[in-house]
Amino acid sequence: MNTAHARPETSSDRPRAAAGGAGAGGELRVRLCGVPEVRLGGQPATPRRRSAMALLAYLAVTGRAHRRETLAALLSDDGEDQAARLLCNSMYEVRAAVGGHLLATPQEVGLDPARPRWLDVAAFRTRLGAALDAGDVAAIEAALRLYQEEFLAGLALRDAPSFEAWLLQQREELLLLSVRGLQAVVDHRVRFGPPEAGIAAARRLLALEPWREEAHRQLMVLLARTGRRSTALKQFEVCRRVLAEELATEPEPATAELAARLRAGPRPVPHNLPPEPVPFVGREAELALLAARLADPDTRVLSLAGLGGAGKSRLALEAARRLVAADGAFDEPPFRDGVFVVPLADVAPGETEADAAGRVALAVAGVLGIALPGEGHPVPALAAALRDRALLLVLDDFERLVDAGAVLWALVRGAPGLKLVVTSRVRLRLLGAWELVVGGLPLPEGLDDLEGAGASALFLQQAGRLAPAALDPADRAGVVRLCRLVGGQPLPLLLAAAWYPLLSPAEIAAELEAAVDVPGAPLRGLPARQRRVGDVLDAAWGALPAADQAVLRWLPLFRGGFTRAAAQGVLGASPQQLRALQDAFLVSAGDGGRYELPELVRCYATRQQAGRPAERARAEVRFAAYFADYVQELAPALARGQPRAAALGWEEANLLAAWERAGAHAQPELLERLRPGLRRLPRLKEATIPPAASGAPVLQTFSRASSAGPGEREQIAAAP
Repeated sequence: MNTAHARPETSSDRPRAAAGGAGAGGELRVRLCGVPEVRLGGQPATPRRRSAMALLAYLAVTGRAHRRETLAALLSDDGEDQAARLLCNSMYEVRAAVGGHLLATPQEVGLDPARPRWLDVAAFRTRLGAALDAGDVAAIEAALRLYQEEFLAGLALRDAPSFEAWLLQQREELLLLSVRGLQAVVDHRVRFGPPEAGIAAARRLLALEPWREEAHRQLMVLLARTGRRSTALKQFEVCRRVLAEELATEPEPATAELAARLRAGPRPVPHNLPPEPVPFVGREAELALLAARLADPDTRVLSLAGLGGAGKSRLALEAARRLVAADGAFDEPPFRDGVFVVPLADVAPGETEADAAGRVALAVAGVLGIALPGEGHPVPALAAALRDRALLLVLDDFERLVDAGAVLWALVRGAPGLKLVVTSRVRLRLLGAWELVVGGLPLPEGLDDLEGAGASALFLQQAGRLAPAALDPADRAGVVRLCRLVGGQPLPLLLAAAWYPLLSPAEIAAELEAAVDVPGAPLRGLPARQRRVGDVLDAAWGALPAADQAVLRWLPLFRGGFTRAAAQGVLGASPQQLRALQDAFLVSAGDGGRYELPELVRCYATRQQAGRPAERARAEVRFAAYFADYVQELAPALARGQPRAAALGWEEANLLAAWERAGAHAQPELLERLRPGLRRLPRLKEATIPPAASGAPVLQTFSRASSAGPGEREQIAAAP
C-alpha cells in the first residue's frame, strides 16, 4: 500500500492524556450498545470523529491487533492514500482518548491486552450465553440489561462498505442473542410468574420482532393474569394489524381462540387467600420450583419445612396466589374448584394418630363448608366428598400433627384432583412427599448489595414504610450485620424493621445478640406466636425432649461447627438426637459431614446455660479432653506429615477453644496433649504457644497470641 501521503508517526502519537482530562491510566470502559460511550479511569473519553469511534469499536469487539492496510480498507474504500490518511487521523484521536490502551506498530494496530478493559458487548455475550445454558432466568434478565439499544446506534460511515457489512453483522448477531434471551424470560414468566416481569420482556421482544405471533399470545396471557383483559384484547388487534402489514397473513387459530376466551370473560377460581399485608420479596427460585411441582401430575403432597419465622406460610400463600391470579380467562385453571388455606396452629394433636387425623379432616371440612356424617371416621368421608374436585389445599402449621401424616395420603388417594401443600416447623419425613427446606433469604455480600439481596431488601422495604429516608453508611453496615446475625430469616427482619429509626440497625443487632429478641412492644398484625423472636425459639425449645434440650444447651461450646463424633464424645449426643435437632431446624448440616448452629439458635442455647455453672464446667473439661484425645490420635500422622493431619484445619477453632478451657480449668495434662495439634495450625507458631501451666495467665496469653498479627506473636510469647 502506498503510504507516501500518510502523516508520519510522531511523539504526539504516543500515549498521552485525552483532551477531556481522561488521563492515560485506569480502566477502559467501552459501551457500544446504544449511542457509544467511552470512559477511561472513570472520565469521559469518547472520540468525536465517527471514524475514530468506528476504529475503537472494531478493535474492542474483535479483541486482537489488525494490519494497518486492513483497518484502512475497513474505514474507507476511497483510494489507498485517502484511506491511509483517514486511518492515521482516526488513530491519532483514539490515542488521544484512550492513551496507552492503544498499541501501534508500523505493521499492526490493536488494544493493549495487559491493561484493564471492560466491553459491554463482550460482557453481554458471555453472561447471557452462560445464563441461557444454566437456565437461570434472573441471570438472563440481568444480562439483557446490558443490551437496551442496537449496537452502535446512529453510527454510520460513508464510503466504508466493509465497515457497514461488519456493523450489520454485529447488529444481527446481538439482536438474535437478545431475542433468544427475551423469549426465554417470557416462556419462564408465563409458566411461573410474576406476570409483570414477563410483560416487560414480551414488549421488548415485540419491539425487536413485531411479527413474532407467539410473543403476542404470551403477552395477551400475561396481561390477562394481571386483570388487564381489555389491554390483552387490544394486543390481539395489534397482532392482527402487524401480521397483515408485515406478512400479509391472518393470526393463527390459537391466537384467535385465545382472543375469544378473553372476550368471554374470566372464570374466577374460588379461594380464601388472605390479602398481603406487605409485598412479597424474593424467593423466585423457590416459587419456580413450587410451580413446576404443582404442574407435575405425579406430585401430590409438597412439604415446606423450616424454622419458625423462615417465611414458609408466605411462600406457600404466594405460590397459591399466583395460581389464583391465573384466573382461567385463557386456559383451564389447574384447580378449578378452588385454592384454600387450612390453618392448623390451633388444632390439638389428639391422643392417638387416628384422633389427630380426624381433627385434620374436620378442619379441612370446616374451611370447605363440607358437612361430614356424625358416624364413622371423618377421613374416609372427607376423601369421598373431595373425589371429583380439583383443589389445592395449603395445610398451614402442621408441625404438631406430623405423627398423623398418613392422613395426607389417605386424602389424596381418595381424591385424584387434590394436591396438598403442607407447612411445618419440623420435617414431615413422609414417604412419597416432596420437600422444600425454606431457609433464610439471600444475604447481602456488602454495602452495595443491600437493594439486591433478599434479606436486606426486605428490611429496607419495611423500614422505608416507617422512615422513608436514605440510610447512611453506618446504618447500611448495620443492616449487613443484622441480616447475617439472623441468617436472613424474614420474621426477625420484620420485627427489627419496626424499630427503625428509633434504634439503628447496629443497635437492633446488639439487642438480638444479647437477648435473642427485638426489644419492646410486639409488631401488631402478626400471629400471637410470632410477635417475638424469642416466642419462636421458645416453641422450638419446648417441643424438644429434656435429653435433646440438654444436648442443644451445650452445643454452643463448639466453634466453627462440629462432627457427629465430637457431639457424641463431648455431650453424649446420639445420631437420633442430632437428626431430631436437624428436623426442628435447630442444627444444620454443613460441609464435610459437619454440623452447624444458626447464629440465633446459638445465642438462644447459650442463654439456656444460665444458672448451671457446675454443669458448664464439666462440659468444658469434657470438651478439652475430647480434643486432647483427638490430637493424640492424630499424633503419628502429624509426625509423618501424612494427609490425615490436614483434618486439623477443620478443627482449628475448636482446638483453640479446647486450649482456653483446659487452661481456665487448670488442666495442664490436657494442655500438653493439645500442644502437638496447635503447633500444626497454619496461623500459629511454636513461639506463640505458652508452656503448660494452669490458671488465667495461660488463657489470657494464648487468647492474645491467637488473635495477634504475625509480627506480634513472638513478643507476646516472650512477655512474662
